[in-house]
Amino acid sequence: DLLVGTYVEDRGTRVGLDRCLELGGIDSRESSRGVVGAGTEGEGGQQEEGDDGEETSHVVHTVGGSIQECTMVPPWVFCGPPGPDPYPPRQMRVAVLDLGSNSFRMQLSEVGPDGAIADIHQERRLLHLGGVVGRHGHLPEDSVRLAVTTARELVDLAERVGCDRLYAVATSALREAANGPEVVDLISRSIGTQVRVIDGLEEAHLSFLGAQASIRLDDAPVTVLDLGGGSLEVASGLGPDLDTSTSHPLGVSRMHASLGVDEILDPGSRARVEASVAEELDGLPPAAEQVIAVGGAVRALARVTAKRAGAWLPDSTNHVRLDRTALEGALEELAPITAEARVEEFGVSEGRAADLPVAAAILIDTMSVLGIEAMVVSDWGLRMGVLIDALDLPLPRGEEVWQRSAEALRRRFLADDPHPAHVAD
Repeated sequence: DLLVGTYVEDRGTRVGLDRCLELGGIDSRESSRGVVGAGTEGEGGQQEEGDDGEETSHVVHTVGGSIQECTMVPPWVFCGPPGPDPYPPRQMRVAVLDLGSNSFRMQLSEVGPDGAIADIHQERRLLHLGGVVGRHGHLPEDSVRLAVTTARELVDLAERVGCDRLYAVATSALREAANGPEVVDLISRSIGTQVRVIDGLEEAHLSFLGAQASIRLDDAPVTVLDLGGGSLEVASGLGPDLDTSTSHPLGVSRMHASLGVDEILDPGSRARVEASVAEELDGLPPAAEQVIAVGGAVRALARVTAKRAGAWLPDSTNHVRLDRTALEGALEELAPITAEARVEEFGVSEGRAADLPVAAAILIDTMSVLGIEAMVVSDWGLRMGVLIDALDLPLPRGEEVWQRSAEALRRRFLADDPHPAHVAD
């Protein structure tokens, strides 16, 4: 929110300078140099002599109508005849808080007037609440405190970076914990936004929408697998329209806790995973030819398979191909070694190292049951689906996915340079 001259961007809405200064407790007056603020205390807002002898005016920085910063600038900023707006309204920034069974995540995105989405920042905190609920049936007091504190920290970060809208959803762990409603209420009051608890079928639908927004697809049916900490969602359809969607208690944290294993996935535990997946997914139709997989464990496994193949991956795993043979080879190496060794050998994060073999086993067995030989990884899933659904955005199709990505990159970094726009076209 930046006030320059005669307007302020306040939560995405332009309001007059006088109103902005009124919100900040500053009186306004007219100057021959332009509109400036006259401070009500001390020297704030008065025109002063700069270091070079020129008169200086103020630029006021506000967040949600509250004056945060007042900066001295040369008077020529406000001089001259009216012209093109040098500070056009920025893209709307939307934060989605995902209170998952394995981790709490905050995703901050910019949404353009054409509905194009640019991912600005993501933050993750591993809490493994799904495993806690699996062992106790509820969240103990220390887990509740951790959940509330973590949610507040993530929202604080979103607000510092700049957030016009905030949506918060909770999935399997908070949905199934005996004290889940009480915990959700505590978190909602802490962050100042009502947390929406979504059921498994809605989670499948939202992941289905979000996953497709970042993957170039043919105009044909697609199946999306969302492997989370508490559940596995399977959704199939064409475009935004679902044909089938199911949710299964096959989440990584849940399965890891129910197996009672520590770090090593022994053959007996491996067989129990296979039996559980076969029983849960029995009767599901085969997957479509196009398959997308989402989830933190999926992205971690994509990195493991790439490292085994000697391939380099950037920060993003979007559009990385993940086939069943490569996953089986990765599981053979991950299962018998310690979590510490997984971190050292494969660069796995410490928070995921213990249960990553379970994740690989669930994914392999799911692919086997549904007849999937290979799939592509999407960096977007549930959180982006929440944004798309809340703002009623259209899903890009085919080449439009890449075109929007290129345009979002150009608009963010080189808005005034016509050459990148030509290259993007």
